[in-house]
Amino acid sequence: MKSTSKTRWTLAHQNMIASVINFCLATANVATTQLLPVFYNLINGILKANLATIETLRALIAQPITGYASQKKALKDALVAMSAAYMKSVYAYAISNNNQVLAGQMKVSASDLNKMSYSQLVAFVKSAINITTPLVPQLTADYMVTAAGVTAWQALLTQLSNVLTNPKNAISNRSSINKQIQNLLRDCMTTLYDQCDQLAFFFKNDPSTLDYYNTYNSNRRLDDHHLHTQLRAHITDELGQPIENADIIIDGDAITESTDNKGYALLSGITFGSHTVTVITGENSKTFGPFDFKKGQSLTQHFIVAPVFAPFAKSKATKAKVAAK
Repeated sequence: MKSTSKTRWTLAHQNMIASVINFCLATANVATTQLLPVFYNLINGILKANLATIETLRALIAQPITGYASQKKALKDALVAMSAAYMKSVYAYAISNNNQVLAGQMKVSASDLNKMSYSQLVAFVKSAINITTPLVPQLTADYMVTAAGVTAWQALLTQLSNVLTNPKNAISNRSSINKQIQNLLRDCMTTLYDQCDQLAFFFKNDPSTLDYYNTYNSNRRLDDHHLHTQLRAHITDELGQPIENADIIIDGDAITESTDNKGYALLSGITFGSHTVTVITGENSKTFGPFDFKKGQSLTQHFIVAPVFAPFAKSKATKAKVAAK
């Protein structure tokens, strides 16, 4: 997957997750969301926490690298956000199982973490990860502390440790941060597909909450703005010569484009599904396909058509005579 498609993927899914959270936790909807406590906890817990961490990580890679201090501060903010989210989940697990020792180890707020020095924070979070890791199988089902999430947590701690010992690593760590964002988003999507969407059928089956379900479902759709379906077309004649100003029509869609002087054209915003493609050169036309256009993907095709010969082009005088008749 190219970086551009990764960027479209992450932005589209991040925006969709934010839309779901904003809808479910809006003042007018939160009471309905709370009718199903497990559903509410998934939305207000792991999804909200992961999205906050993603936004912090995205802000980190968006800023210019201006010095060691800014790198350390951004990494610390991201680690504090993620640590607070996961430790709250483990704390809730400890309380429900009457494990006061574990609860005491995990009872910490984001402000408490922020007050720690860098070395104190690294040591504290390292201990919390070591305590949490063996508990993941028990935590995943009800508290959404997953193995992938703990791995991302550990990776973020490692990045901060590396910056503290060798600030030059902060530059190369940006690619690692992008991978963390991808993993967290996939974690969110798994939660949505496997749990939230299944639980949401509760609202669909109740006439009083059917509108809520329909709106929830509409917010679950990806924003097409980030997922252009495109055709990259190259038009030549039988001798391989590019044809300029050939018209390309996507049948069934109101989308047309003309080729440049090298025979290339790009058509965007195509409705995903099966379409034929018609190429018109002068008075000649030829239809190709059908082709399967998949949402968010580009299709590249080379079309060979009859060239435009001068004898077939009517002069203005001839066109005027035909129009007069």
